[in-house]
Amino acid sequence: MKYDLLISDYDGTLGDCLEIIEKETLIKIQEFINKGGKFAISTGRPFQSIKRIMEKHNLSGIVGCLQGAEVRDTLTGKQIHIQNIDDLTAINIINKMKSENLSPCLFDKNALYYERLSEYAQRYIEMGCIDCIKIKSLVNFIKENPNSVLKIVANCEQEKISENVEKYQKIFGEYALFNSGADGLFETVNAKSSKGKSVEIIANYYNIPLEKVITIGDSTNDIDLVNGKWFGVAVGDGSEQLKKHAKAISEDYKNQPVKNVLEKYCLKN
Repeated sequence: MKYDLLISDYDGTLGDCLEIIEKETLIKIQEFINKGGKFAISTGRPFQSIKRIMEKHNLSGIVGCLQGAEVRDTLTGKQIHIQNIDDLTAINIINKMKSENLSPCLFDKNALYYERLSEYAQRYIEMGCIDCIKIKSLVNFIKENPNSVLKIVANCEQEKISENVEKYQKIFGEYALFNSGADGLFETVNAKSSKGKSVEIIANYYNIPLEKVITIGDSTNDIDLVNGKWFGVAVGDGSEQLKKHAKAISEDYKNQPVKNVLEKYCLKN
């Protein structure tokens, strides 16, 4: 096969918020695995969420979670990589977000924590895939639990996201990476973390050269996922900004882009 490892984003690429992956796509994934290929996911979701989705569809393997801040094996739970946001940086980001009337949430490897219920926190409460814990102070949580913050997320008006990404990147860019994985979301992880970094970690874990890796994503937080030494593909109706960095464009989400990529690039000899 031309490519031995396929790494896919989840939301808007492989599946949806209802945790549905189309049957035809699953068949092609299994065909790829049966031929010796490796299939992995790199997502902004926490491990508990993507693990549940994979188990629901009889998939298992390595996943990059929280935009590359954590890489784990869904079958064994083994932690392959973890990269927290520096405590002082996390505190300063949270304080700045709160000063701008945003409602940040933070993830550690076990749960989501929030002070004020936001649309994002409510979504995870309703999904029930990870513990969502209301606390009095995110800053005090960080002080009491050093080196634990993997990702910070806040809801943000869509028209202000690009402005905020640029502004916060200028202030904290040495220590943190800012982007948006979906409409209305403003997210940050350690500057050394990204979906692109997760590609390198997963490929190294499987001992697969990067030139034998193919990736696919749909959003701006997938730029590093598709822009590397590997072959990166953008979903047809994904972010226009992402498409500028991709080496190829696949089908729109409704037409099963992961299935298309497998058929076009992975299952042909």
